[in-house]
Amino acid sequence: MRYLLIFAVMLLAVGALSGCMTSDAVDRSPATRFATKAIGLGDRLIVLDRHSDLWTIDPTHATAERLAAAPGNIVDLCAPPNAQGFFALVKLDEDVVRVDEWKGGKWAVGVAVSLEVPPERIRYRSPPGLACDDKIYISTPEQLLEVEEGKPRKLRLAPAIEPDFADYHLLSHAGALWVGVDAGEWGGAIRRIDPNSGAVQVISSETWPGICSGPLSADCDSVFALAPSPWRADCIVAAVGSLHLTVNGRLLEVCDTRVTRLYFRRLDNDDMWDWIKRDPMIGGEPALTVGFYGFARHGGELVALGFDGIYRFAVPTKPQIAPLPRPDNMSGFGIAEVLPEIYIVQSRPPDMWPDKGPVYDGSQYLLVGLR
Repeated sequence: MRYLLIFAVMLLAVGALSGCMTSDAVDRSPATRFATKAIGLGDRLIVLDRHSDLWTIDPTHATAERLAAAPGNIVDLCAPPNAQGFFALVKLDEDVVRVDEWKGGKWAVGVAVSLEVPPERIRYRSPPGLACDDKIYISTPEQLLEVEEGKPRKLRLAPAIEPDFADYHLLSHAGALWVGVDAGEWGGAIRRIDPNSGAVQVISSETWPGICSGPLSADCDSVFALAPSPWRADCIVAAVGSLHLTVNGRLLEVCDTRVTRLYFRRLDNDDMWDWIKRDPMIGGEPALTVGFYGFARHGGELVALGFDGIYRFAVPTKPQIAPLPRPDNMSGFGIAEVLPEIYIVQSRPPDMWPDKGPVYDGSQYLLVGLR
């Protein structure tokens, strides 16, 4: 009898577990609401979480509301300047996407477009890059999709962007489409695309000695963000960061194809190995430097998200630096205000160190300015 009771209890436990693991049960508890994309719209943050759910967050009152879901898997967001709504890039199939618009509290469904991904490369692909101004741009390694008034136009890129498994950060500025390529430890650098012809230029500058030359190496430097330069109208600023074994990075200005280093800073980090700290200077930089991962504008200042803090640049070489604040829990999302109308949104859990507990750094956040 005792064994029958034990067996019955075991069956109940298994049944309870299986009831919790149904195919449509998605864990959306507060600890799992990490952002993959975030944009500002009016006085709200629009946040895409890793379940492809969209949320509108009021950071003043720390409240969040889930938006009506668009059909398909949302992979990116963008909002044109002064827009009343925003656009979502929806992945319908492995090589089919659609751009839907959220405006006036409802979705307007766009036209589905094939990305024409080679079948042997589909499984390795990251989502395509997305940018908005008066047009919508979608970039894959082989082609540029331009959507204007709901009508798509395709351009074949020549040469194709490599590597093709990278994340692409797009910016439309000064008559070109700029692509910051983040391939992790495989680098990436920048591509400049002519939106009229599809011609692609590799933007790099490798004048330093050694394997990972600089200030912008196509083999070693991942570019996490691009922004229009506040100091030169026809130029852009690039955030370079590396998180492979060590941390290093810098801010660059790119004018046409000319690359200039704007800023770097030694990173003092007691957790890094001593032999790295003793590495010789390369290109005037120590082995450990601050990586940069995002941009926002604060009046005439450029605000950069660094590994160890928030950097405010009124001029390109002398920033004001503030430490990263610990995020507050806003309806399950980790969010903190760093400047008026500028926020960091947590994109992954903090690193855990046995002797320190949770350790936060800038690579774990998205930097978002309200519009």
